[in-house]
Order: sequence, then C-alpha cells, then structure tokens
Amino acid sequence: MILEKKLLNKILINLLTFFRIPLTFIFIYYSNKNILILFIIFLIIILTDYLDGKLSRKYNITSYFGSIFDIFCDFFFIITSLLYLSFTYNLVIYIIILIIINFLIFIITSIINRKIFFDKIGRLSACLFYLLTFLIIVFNDISLIIIFIILVINILTLINRIKYIKKQLN
Repeated sequence: MILEKKLLNKILINLLTFFRIPLTFIFIYYSNKNILILFIIFLIIILTDYLDGKLSRKYNITSYFGSIFDIFCDFFFIITSLLYLSFTYNLVIYIIILIIINFLIFIITSIINRKIFFDKIGRLSACLFYLLTFLIIVFNDISLIIIFIILVINILTLINRIKYIKKQLN
C-alpha cells in the first residue's frame, strides 16, 4: 500500500512537471492576445515548476530522472518561448544560442557524475530565464533591462558551472 501511494505520488508529480509542455504552447498562443490570461498561464507554469520539486522532496521521491525531466521541461519552455519571441520581437538568435550552450554545459556536468547540482545561483538563473520571456512580451521590445538580465543570467550560469566543477574536483 505504501509503495503504491509512493508510485502514485511520483506519477502525479511527473505529470505536474510535464504539464509545463502544453502550457508552453498555450503561453505562446496568448502572447499577443490577452496579457491577463498570459500572466495567469505564466504563473501556473512557475507554480508547477515550484511545486514539482517541493512535493518530490516532501514525499521523499526525488530521483535523477525527475530532476532531468524537470530541467528538460524548464528548458523546453524557455527555448520554445525565446525562439517564438526571436521571430516576433526580433530577439537576436545569439541570445538563444548562449542559453542552449549554458543548458548543455549544465546537463553535461550533471551527467558526468549522475548528480544534479542545484544551488541558489542556479535557481536564481532559472527564475531570471522565466522572467526574461515574460518581460520581453510585456515590454514588447528588447529593452536595456532585458539585455542586462540576459548578461546577468549568463554570468550567473557560468559562475554556477565553475563552482560545480570545482566541487567535483575536490
């Protein structure tokens, strides 16, 4: 009975994580239509990202697969949204390439030791990635604030990976 409940919780949490993929398409659909609906969808996406990790730790059902799946769903939202925005708001493609490189570095360094390294810097970077997509739509432009956020994200991600590699070498 306990194993069945644990398995059910794991399935529900992974579904919560997966829910971000269809929400991404809904987010893109509403990006030019209704800012209130867009904001609600954005909040749901953030909430699912927060809850899947919180619930998996609460019920002690964290796993390597769940961590990678969560990161993949985050990456899917960020890259899909930014690709869409690159065509809609003339977001330069090198920003997306930098994000993909940062993501690949994160995945490669995590796969090497089969351990995902989450820390405050990494979480802040992820939050800024989410915020970036929303701000581009709200401001309807690539403003200096957005360019600053992009620079901060890339610097934070680089610091995070260097910190991770140093930790693995010790």
